[in-house]
Parts: sequence; C-alpha cells; structure tokens
Amino acid sequence: MSIATEISRLQSAKSSLKTSINAKLSSGLIDDETIDEYADFVDNIQTGGGEASYKIITAELPNVTINLYNESSTLLDTKTTDATLGGYVVFDIETSGTYTINAYNSGETLLWTNTVVITDIGIYNCKTGKTLNSYTWAEIETASVGGYAKYMWSVADYKDLSSFLGQTTSAYTMAVVLGFDHDTLASDGTTKTGITFKLPDTSSTYQHWTAGLTNINGISWIGSLIRGNCLKTGEDQYVYDTTVTDATEGTYYTLNADNETFSSVTLPTGYVSGTKYYNKTTLSTDGAFITGLPSDLASVIKQVEKETWGGYGLSAGSRDNTIVKTKDWLFINSDSEVFGDSNRYFNDSKNTLEGPQYEYFKKYEENRFVLSASAWLRSPSVNSSAYFCSWSSKGIIINGSANNSFRVDLCFCI
Repeated sequence: MSIATEISRLQSAKSSLKTSINAKLSSGLIDDETIDEYADFVDNIQTGGGEASYKIITAELPNVTINLYNESSTLLDTKTTDATLGGYVVFDIETSGTYTINAYNSGETLLWTNTVVITDIGIYNCKTGKTLNSYTWAEIETASVGGYAKYMWSVADYKDLSSFLGQTTSAYTMAVVLGFDHDTLASDGTTKTGITFKLPDTSSTYQHWTAGLTNINGISWIGSLIRGNCLKTGEDQYVYDTTVTDATEGTYYTLNADNETFSSVTLPTGYVSGTKYYNKTTLSTDGAFITGLPSDLASVIKQVEKETWGGYGLSAGSRDNTIVKTKDWLFINSDSEVFGDSNRYFNDSKNTLEGPQYEYFKKYEENRFVLSASAWLRSPSVNSSAYFCSWSSKGIIINGSANNSFRVDLCFCI
C-alpha cells in the first residue's frame, strides 16, 4: 500500500469516527462537556493501522476504587481515584456490550453500582449509581472544585437543603442542577464553577424597588433590593440616584468603563452631563437570603460574576446599553439564561445576552416552565423604564412594575 493510500485511509477513518461522535452528541448520549475528550480521542488515533478502542469515563471522590466488569461478571480492570482530590478515570475496552461499574471506598465497602451499554466506538460517561441527594454539600464541593462533577451527576439532578428562609419542605428547598462549568468565579474572572443550582420559587414575595420613579429600572440588578438580600456584611451596594443634577452636592459614585468597579466623585465640582450617579450603602449585616441558608451550604457557595443590562439612563427615553457586571453569592436568572436567544422579551434593546441559557432550560419547551406563582427575573424591561422582566406562572416571560411583589427563584454556584 502506498503512503498516499494509507494517509487517505486514515483520513477516511478519522472522518467516519468524527461523524459517529457528532451523532452521539446530537442524540444526547454524552454531555457537551466531554467534547474535549472526544477531540483528543479522535486526534490521537494510532497511525499504525490498529482499531480505536471503546472508552468508559466515570468519576468519584478521593481514594475510591472503581472496578469494571463485563456481562459475564468478569473483572476487567480496576482504577483508584486520586487520594486527595478524587477525579475521573477512563477504562479502555475492546468490544461493545453491557458493562458494570462498582465503586468501593478505602474500607472496601460498596458505594454504588451502575451499568453502561456500549454500542459503537467512542467515550461513554457512566454516572454514579448514587443520587446527588445522598452526597453532602462538602462532598459536592470537592467534586465541583476538582472539575469532575459533570462526570458524576447530570443536569436536573437535585439536592435537598435542610432548610431555607425557615422553610423545610422540598417545595422550597430542593436545589436542581441547572448546568456545569457555566458561571465564572468572581475571584479571578476566568475559572468556571463546577455546578450551578436553582432553588424553587420562594414562599414569600419581594420587590426590585419600593417607589415608582420615572426610570426606576435604571437601578438594574446592581441596585435591586432583591440583590441586597444576596450580599454579605461589609459588601457595598450601589443604587442609581435619578435625582442628581448639576446643582447636587455631595459624594457620589460612577461606574468605571470596565463595568466592574466604582469611583467616588464630589459634586457639583465633578458633575458630567449624561453620567449615571450612584449612592453607596455598605451592609452592616448579611442579607436575608444569606442568613436563610443552612451552614453546610453557606460554607461552600462561590461568588460569581453575573451580567445584566444597565437599565434606562437619565430619562425614560434614554436607554443605557451598558452591561453591568456584579459579584453575587446568590442571584436570580436573566431572561436569556432561562429562555435563550429566541423569542426573548428583552431582544429589541441590543444583541448582547445577559448570560447564555442554562442546559437545564434547553431541555424543556417554554410552555413547561410553569411556576406556582409569578417570579422576578433580574433583567430590566425595555418596554417601560419602571419595569423589570418577570417569569409568569403560565411559563412565559412578561414584565411588571419594579414595586410589584413577586417570588424569586434563587440560584447559587458550588
């Protein structure tokens, strides 16, 4: 066989394998997050002519022994996760079929059993045979920070809180996985958090703001009363002051061009027409949502960056197209994070989304987003300068006056 013929054969084989992989991704046989492993697998096919193997990937906490068995219950391979960090392991197998995986702790006690059916060349993710709800928040944090939570659990899995805001029933305490590797840590602005969770809508109602100012949604999420409940002692909240003019005196704050920090300015000396001026309040106590968390969860929540439209500018007819970044321990979703890039209530103001849609919401049709009651979103409305977007009890996105009282669906990251 000539070199040219051999190269052509290998290129054809690689192309066929990529087609098979894409089909698996489209049919949901494997999570999007493992596409990098797929790519490495394809690009590292041996050029010596041997066939590519089947692979099974699974993960667990530190120092867990994982055994692989075939349909005849014959032990094929044994691997152990890192003693300190835990992580994922990959098994190479030779034929298709049904395989069983058993996980044991260091004391050789069986933790879980699960099976995976292999039908074609590729990587198959075998999730744990143990529910997310049976892991502690500290264990979930270990897997999340270790970067392998996505191999252990799935979108829509849930974990119950012992309590939240005084509620103890699952109607208000069931945290559902919205997605993996979605949100960005506020500490460095780069690292992705392993898991994002959403709680059910609260039993009580809340307001974005209490007064009906002309352009009240100019406070945006950064100054919302709801967000104030998500902040901790010593943290600052900035609220857009719509009354500032060139005659106003005192110390105010302006949002810097990077949309992440504020600078103080003395008025009227430093007044600049067309600028939004903010008041600053430093919290002397934790917000209500922070204090409502059980201690085992509060200790592992990560502060993340969220993006939100700045709301209206100096008048009802002046839109502020700035996307404001906030650092949040708890937050509520934007319209794009729930409803995606199509049929958005907010789509006529700009092209920028306030964060990509979560995987959880991609799996459901809009008419299935039904809540027990209307809930706030963090997006200011473009249809009225006094309104914010909300998520109706019928499962559609609408808007409401900022001083309306709606429930909230709080989210957090581990």
